[in-house]
Amino acid sequence: MNDTYLPNGKYNLDNTARYQMTPPDKILAPLALQPDMVVADIGAGTGFFTESAAKLVPQGHVYALEVSEDMLQKNRTRCQNAGLTNITYQIVPTNTPKINEHFADLVIFAIVCHEIKDRVAYLKDIKAMLKPGGRVLFMEWINPPGPKPHNPERVVPRDMALNYIQQAGLQVMDSAEYGDFYALILQ
Repeated sequence: MNDTYLPNGKYNLDNTARYQMTPPDKILAPLALQPDMVVADIGAGTGFFTESAAKLVPQGHVYALEVSEDMLQKNRTRCQNAGLTNITYQIVPTNTPKINEHFADLVIFAIVCHEIKDRVAYLKDIKAMLKPGGRVLFMEWINPPGPKPHNPERVVPRDMALNYIQQAGLQVMDSAEYGDFYALILQ
């Protein structure tokens, strides 16, 4: 989700191994989304979580927020082919996802934090997007793939994430691990 992101890597976002390791339906199920809820999917990419969320909130709405027009078009095509009409696709700047305040029951912030420069400010913007009682699904790599050692600026270990989360005024309500990813439910 940064200015140097090249969408030609999108095949990494929709591969079988990712679906087996982090099945979106299984990850979203414990959140008990209600049919009329509003979800914001930050870094929505090709629709990995957007499609599942839209199916879970058929009378609600999903905002697919993305910095790349190419990725957002892939998302739109995917979800339209699935017959989903409860989605707004929106380009957002790299420094903030905030399109409105107090509108979302759930914000999905999955495998995006490592792309953000000012992570505390970004999380504060996410917090401002939440309705009272709203939640955030925060996911990041436990151990990112690729050559080692990783660029430390592109890795967000759990303890670092917890520090950013606390500074942003959010609290961890629950946590889980899915393959190479950790997930935190924030409020």
